Amino acid sequence: MESDTAPSTSSQKTSEPAAKSSKKTKIPKVGLIIIIGVILGVGSWAMYASGIREGKKQANAEAKKVTAQKVQTNPLLILPSSGVVSKITKDQVEIKLLGTETKSGKIDIKTQISNKTGKATFADIKEGDKIVLFTKKSGNDEVATRIIIQ
Repeated sequence: MESDTAPSTSSQKTSEPAAKSSKKTKIPKVGLIIIIGVILGVGSWAMYASGIREGKKQANAEAKKVTAQKVQTNPLLILPSSGVVSKITKDQVEIKLLGTETKSGKIDIKTQISNKTGKATFADIKEGDKIVLFTKKSGNDEVATRIIIQ
């Protein structure tokens, strides 16, 4: 009987360290899984936040384009400028606004010119006259759409 108990005791002793070693390896595996999960979560959040930032930039750029198109196509969105004619050439009029600011507009065949009595011509505009100048963007230039001599 002694021989029966001796091997079982030794087998119990050998199985205990094996059980302890498996417990030790389980804890680092769980910790490793948690660390990997945190890294993946942070990486996913960073990619998400980057996408949101880029999306906002694109939306703002698109909104600016749409607003610029609305201003160019809708004459009611174009505000007039009122001032005194400071310089006039055959194809452009420049007015002095309040302070030191000036505004100019190219004159073309479509520019409507009027005064208190009704229709006027380009020859009726003189330096020193007070006018209201309506302009719109055409490429890089401001084109006078309407001039009212006051």
